[in-house]
Amino acid sequence: DVQFKKNNYINRVKIRNQVGELWLTVPVSSFSSTEKINNMRIHDKDKSLKKVVNNIKASYSGADYFKDYIDELENLIFSATDSLAELNKKTIIFLMDQFEIDTDLVISSSIDILKGNGPSDLNMDIVKHLNGERYLSGVHGKEYLEIDKFSRNGIAVDFQNYKVKPYEQLGSGFISGLSSQIGRAH
Repeated sequence: DVQFKKNNYINRVKIRNQVGELWLTVPVSSFSSTEKINNMRIHDKDKSLKKVVNNIKASYSGADYFKDYIDELENLIFSATDSLAELNKKTIIFLMDQFEIDTDLVISSSIDILKGNGPSDLNMDIVKHLNGERYLSGVHGKEYLEIDKFSRNGIAVDFQNYKVKPYEQLGSGFISGLSSQIGRAH
């Protein structure tokens, strides 16, 4: 129930390949500027997802934990319907399991909340529905969130201030902003 944004992490992630970085993109069928993520469909699903899997294999086959995860990841990807939201949800659940994150996953379209007049209202209503007291926003939330609305409703707002700590990667040098590196959790 949230608007799809082109060239965002909703349908792409950055991975490392032999020459540096590569954006893995799951192409979507045509959309309008008001299309919701939960309505987005994967364009030419079988061909598109095969390309994603092949890029993962080509990029990470030399990684220490590759063989421990590739079959399950490949099954997850190919078992998806043509729904981008479903593929994302399955991927998030897979990563939560690998990183041993034990928390409820709540999909906003599955809860009965007011849809509000914009991102401040929607996010605030989700926090209130879940009896939360704090909203963690990405750094760009500073550009559009109405902090005073949250304050008036007893909700504190924090902005992400993530500082990347270099970690070992395949290849030389460090590339920031890559997708999850499973295998490090164990």
